[in-house]
Amino acid sequence: ALSGAPRISECATHCLELPAKSVSATAASSSQQPAPAAAAEILPKMGSLCSSNSSAKKTVHAAGFDTTENFKFTYNPETAIITECFRGGLAERSGLLDWQVKSFKLPSSIETIRTQQGPLNDGDELYTFARGNLGKEVRFDVRKGEHQRLLRDLRPLTVTFAEVPVTAQQQRPPVQAAIVGMNHGRNLDMHAALVGAREEEELRLALELSKHEK
Repeated sequence: ALSGAPRISECATHCLELPAKSVSATAASSSQQPAPAAAAEILPKMGSLCSSNSSAKKTVHAAGFDTTENFKFTYNPETAIITECFRGGLAERSGLLDWQVKSFKLPSSIETIRTQQGPLNDGDELYTFARGNLGKEVRFDVRKGEHQRLLRDLRPLTVTFAEVPVTAQQQRPPVQAAIVGMNHGRNLDMHAALVGAREEEELRLALELSKHEK
């Protein structure tokens, strides 16, 4: 599945709160087999552990567009894996780096949904799509423009993220990373900064390789 629960910093909602289990063992008598010790369970920072059957999942609720209540991350537009979390945003505070966007859920009432310009109205590009998916958990499809724009432009929004195996994390993200939680002008500035940083890193690696070859 893509992303009442306790509210964190008035903006992040967990789908499940689980206390860490302590490891305990009880001495068995000679006629009884010893009970296996319960494994210690470590909860992720913010977000929530929703399933232990496959990959771990975190569900985070973004209430608005301010830094403290918005996601603020970039993701690989081919895999939906988060490649960078910006300081102060929900993604950083929830430990979502290298996690994958799996699903999203809008509120059940269209009147509560907002864009960065104000309340969502029937003239907005996403209005029809949003109205048809109120209160539904929708699997995020990174190939669909409506899904990308909704993740960026509509709040409040609840999103579920899945932990990614280490092998999948090792692929290098493309330069054209999608940015969630910034206004359009800021997006362009942030994108330019990301491109510059990656170009500098590539140049540094090339120089290091040339030194070793001499």
